[in-house]
Amino acid sequence: MQVNGTVCLAFYYHMWGYHMGRLEVYLKRANQYVMQWLVSADQGNVWLERRLTIKNMQPNDQVNLISHFTSGVFPRLLTI
Repeated sequence: MQVNGTVCLAFYYHMWGYHMGRLEVYLKRANQYVMQWLVSADQGNVWLERRLTIKNMQPNDQVNLISHFTSGVFPRLLTI
């Protein structure tokens, strides 16, 4: 999908458990990554909604969601 202008990225996420780590949203433009949003740690056993406004989106831009987990043997759940 190619877009120009302002874009709303909407998603739900569920981050529950010890040693959860973090979830990041980046805008990739011309091989450079610019962080748009970050959440970390246990967010509870609930679904949460996030809406991000990304301005000046260009046709070749990409939005990347990246998850990082910390090490450990504790149970954890990340769902997008």
